[in-house]
Amino acid sequence: MPNFKNIIVGIDFSKCSGNALREGMRVAGWNGADLHLLHVVDPRQIEALQDFQEIGTDEIVQRARDRLEELIAENPQHTGPVASNVVIGHPFEEILRAATQTPTCLLVLGAHGYEAKEGRTGTIAVKAVRKIAAPVLLVRKSQDHPFRKIVACTDFSENSIKAVQLGAKIALQDGASLEILHVHYPPWMHPTAVQYNLTVAPNADYRKQYLSLLQDKLDGLLEELSEEFPALEANTHLVERGHAGYAILEFLRESEADLAVMGTRGRTGLKILLLGTTAERVVNESPCSVLAVKPEEFKFPL
Repeated sequence: MPNFKNIIVGIDFSKCSGNALREGMRVAGWNGADLHLLHVVDPRQIEALQDFQEIGTDEIVQRARDRLEELIAENPQHTGPVASNVVIGHPFEEILRAATQTPTCLLVLGAHGYEAKEGRTGTIAVKAVRKIAAPVLLVRKSQDHPFRKIVACTDFSENSIKAVQLGAKIALQDGASLEILHVHYPPWMHPTAVQYNLTVAPNADYRKQYLSLLQDKLDGLLEELSEEFPALEANTHLVERGHAGYAILEFLRESEADLAVMGTRGRTGLKILLLGTTAERVVNESPCSVLAVKPEEFKFPL
């Protein structure tokens, strides 16, 4: 799997974005990547300040630049190149522009800024996962230490396999364990089977064979990862549940995971919802940080 060449960290000076900066610095160090810090000043904030205080726009921008430099100085462990940029514009549009124009990048954001409550994901963070083609790492306020347990979710699609591989790479770099999770919705749980007390198949071994096939797929994936990453500490989990989103959230809470890694599913032509419902729920409600990986063909125009 290729390394990221550029790490973009969105900074709004909240505690969440401070954690995002530290994660971005660590990932940049692992990959030998260039680190780009971006702070966007909303014109509405400038107007609000100037309504009651005599302060020029240039001074506001300069103060933001000074704060970025202070943040960099507070993290001396990062010794690689850092480029900081302050722009005026709509925060999401400027983040989208930076991520779209920067090749082979990872976008790192705080899961929420000042406007969202802890435990919920902020509006800009959700929009970034929905609409930005680059992988997006959303860092929680509570994530002030290296990742110790990573949960990689897979439905065996090409994009979810890519997400598992990226999760494995991060687990190795951070010395974390990797839990590979597949949530399945078997025929015997479908509403018609439950409502009418139907047997799925006359063969009594049907359920055993069904589960065995899924476990074989998980074991095959684990074997491939072990060949690529011999030092990886990984386990597989097969969970039976009618709603994958609820099952993943429950697993994240019970396992005390630090990071959930999952592929998202783009939908051609839709500009409002570019996630599958499972990814949407996990991104919004995850108790831990989330890394969302997009399909190769994913595109959203500037």
